[in-house]
Amino acid sequence: MLASGVEYEDIETLAQILEREKVMHRRRCALCFAMFVFAFCALVVALVVVGVHLASVLGWTAFSVPVAEFALFQVPAMLAGVAMLFFSSWWAAQNCVNTIERTLCAARNGRLKLFQTFLGEIQCAEEKKRRAWLEILKGAVM
Repeated sequence: MLASGVEYEDIETLAQILEREKVMHRRRCALCFAMFVFAFCALVVALVVVGVHLASVLGWTAFSVPVAEFALFQVPAMLAGVAMLFFSSWWAAQNCVNTIERTLCAARNGRLKLFQTFLGEIQCAEEKKRRAWLEILKGAVM
């Protein structure tokens, strides 16, 4: 038993729970990164397609472009938003994994004060990600 009334077994149990959480967040991190790469590649393809289409419409010399042609820019704009959303989700998941690893290190070394401090700092950005998804969906609908 430690001075603060916490037993070593309790710390070990918390460390095991954190190990499972770390595995879950690593999977989420990998999925978010894969989705970011996919969205980024789709964005690059969309920009090339829009650029080629506008170049053919403009004929490189015309100055009167139909307004409808500029509607094509909505697709790359949405893809850029989705790519940034997945990137920020990956970043948040990676930060969560880092804080979990830091907490586990303190637990394995028997540093109770550090362990308690780091345990209080573990906050994965679930609410922020949901808010970001809603903002993207609002932008797509409007």
